[in-house]
Amino acid sequence: MIKKMILEVFSIALICLALLTIKYTLPVNRQVVSDARFEVRDAVLSETANSIVDINLATAEELVVIPGVGEVIAQRIVEDRLNNGYYLAPADITRVKGIGKKTYYKMLPSIKTSRKALMIYLGY
Repeated sequence: MIKKMILEVFSIALICLALLTIKYTLPVNRQVVSDARFEVRDAVLSETANSIVDINLATAEELVVIPGVGEVIAQRIVEDRLNNGYYLAPADITRVKGIGKKTYYKMLPSIKTSRKALMIYLGY
């Protein structure tokens, strides 16, 4: 009796799995469109990831690519980092003269602070 019930439950599970597989299998032409979308998305993400600058490790030349940062501000960031230590969070960049809320929000999508620099700063 128990074996028969287990066999029925297993059979029902296999049927459900087969139906789900059929339902979520894409036709060939739709698959090609989907792959193209993923390629575009991946290209955009990799380009965005490459434009994010670690404000703790970047040189003045690397900081210039951040929106709202010119040569003068980039040099101030490097000097501030040397005088006051690493930035623990991206918001700490506002301690630099010339970077207020407006500039900070413009910079935010393009900056990060790394764990590596934080670990060095904390002495680990």
